[in-house]
Amino acid sequence: MLVFPGMIAQRAIEAGMVVPDDPDHEFDPNVYPHFFLYCNWQLCRPIHDPEEITINAGVIAKLTVEEVKTATVDYLLSKGCLM
Repeated sequence: MLVFPGMIAQRAIEAGMVVPDDPDHEFDPNVYPHFFLYCNWQLCRPIHDPEEITINAGVIAKLTVEEVKTATVDYLLSKGCLM
C-alpha cells in the first residue's frame, strides 16, 4: 500500500504531471490539480497490479483541468483508471 505522495511522485512526473518540490508536505490542489487527484485516487488503498500506478498516472495526466475538477469514480474508470 502506498501512503505518501512522495511514493508516487516519480510516476506522476514521468506521466507529465507537475508535482510540488516536496510532495509529502501540504500543497495547493489548485496549483497541482492533476497530482492532487492522482494522490486521492492512488494512495491508501490496496494495489492489485503494480502497473496500475503507471496506468493511472497516464490517464490522469491526460485529463484537462476541468475534467480533473469534476471527475467522479465512474468517469475515471471510464477513462481507463484501474482500481
